[in-house]
Amino acid sequence: MKTIWATAVSSSDLDPVVEFMKKRSAIPNCQLTKQLEGESWYVSQDLQGMTLCRACVEDTNIRPLFREKFTLQTTTAAYCDMSIRFIAGMFEKYKETGSWETLVSDISARLSVGACPLREPAPAVGRLWFQTRQGHSPPSLKICAGCYMDFFVGNPDEAVFEKAGEAWDYVHCDIGNSFLQFTAVSAADTGDLSIFWKAVRGMRSQPPCTDQGIVGGNWYELSQKLPGFSVCGSCYASLVEPTGLGHHFVSTGHSSQTTLCSFNCGHGRFTDYLIRFSRSMAIGDIKCLEDYVTKYGTVLVCPKYRPTSGKNGKFWGWDNLTICENCYIDFAKGTSLESRYLLKGSLDPVGKMCDLYSPRMRKLYSEACATGDLDGLLARASQRREVWSATVPVIHRMELNLQEAAFQADMHRQESTFYNNLGHYVHNIVGNTYTVGNSYAGYGHANEYLLTGHTHHEQAKEASRMAADESSWSTVSMLKEQWAQVE
Repeated sequence: MKTIWATAVSSSDLDPVVEFMKKRSAIPNCQLTKQLEGESWYVSQDLQGMTLCRACVEDTNIRPLFREKFTLQTTTAAYCDMSIRFIAGMFEKYKETGSWETLVSDISARLSVGACPLREPAPAVGRLWFQTRQGHSPPSLKICAGCYMDFFVGNPDEAVFEKAGEAWDYVHCDIGNSFLQFTAVSAADTGDLSIFWKAVRGMRSQPPCTDQGIVGGNWYELSQKLPGFSVCGSCYASLVEPTGLGHHFVSTGHSSQTTLCSFNCGHGRFTDYLIRFSRSMAIGDIKCLEDYVTKYGTVLVCPKYRPTSGKNGKFWGWDNLTICENCYIDFAKGTSLESRYLLKGSLDPVGKMCDLYSPRMRKLYSEACATGDLDGLLARASQRREVWSATVPVIHRMELNLQEAAFQADMHRQESTFYNNLGHYVHNIVGNTYTVGNSYAGYGHANEYLLTGHTHHEQAKEASRMAADESSWSTVSMLKEQWAQVE
């Protein structure tokens, strides 16, 4: 677009701009890393596995020499690789000079290392990892090859890192596993990597933010001191301060109680808080976040069909059609049926399920508001509760049993491998003069370790059969379908 606009200005001819805007308006915007089914993508035989969306190809200043290497094809699930910073940077780098072969080589190198594992631990073996060199402060920062290429290759801090060994079984990427990814983007965009290193040092000085909560460490709240919203020192250092919104927060000191950070992914409002914070960051005004915290900061997230999630929550409505505080504020408050509620903000220490999270129930509720037919609404709600009682608790129990069986199978497989390796090692060193066994694992094993290994092997097979039991999974599927019909 920049090129087209510059040409239009120099020639005083806006027709190309108008034509481009007409064409572009018919193309959906890039969905970044969201997997899309059955879409058309630009692909190249020289870059196997890379897909570019139509929007990015139109919006990016790709040289005609390179653009003719791509064809539009419909593929299965894919996402736009222009969302990868390194790849977008290569198209920008070679937009005027450089060969197609050089571009292919650079992009292929990035594609080969894969995406960042984000919050999931990834095997050290089979992946390329980088760590800060000895003597660098802060030390022992471990990042995946993807983040290394996206944020550090080509800038002065590239030399700060070296390839890491394989001294660990599993590794977290220190950028993908935290808000450092936001800071890394900001630092890379501005070219000021001191922002990133300051955030890393700030994080390292604080307890890690976990979904189990934190005891101690620095804590922060919005300057308006709105209840129900607290940010730990780690998230403040890695997210709030680097984005330039730190002046809207005040320190509350240390906490002696276990507290869950509002920016932790285990917090019920994590996504909503982060969306509002991102909007505030984009416009440079914290009011978007403040307004949301004012409205929902002390309100429990809707428990939906899980009564225990509504523990110590407030409820409105009736005994067999209960409305949580969240759905009351969002939907039911001020409706014509409110005057007929039997429950009016009643605090429940045990917890209840909420019925009005469901689009179906909201529709029935709205119809009852229009007709005044409360008896009909409550009758439908009672039928729904009966189906819930016959399905959801059973589904939950069966899924727990199947998950436990899968866990046991995995545990026994690991134990079997350990004892078999140990048994073979001992046998190779000292041999054996007799064999051992029992009726369960069989006879003729060279030593007790091999017997134990075979026992775990048999137990793993039994647990695997239980975890994959078709009858159980069929029952779960049937019950879910029954609940879905009335949910």
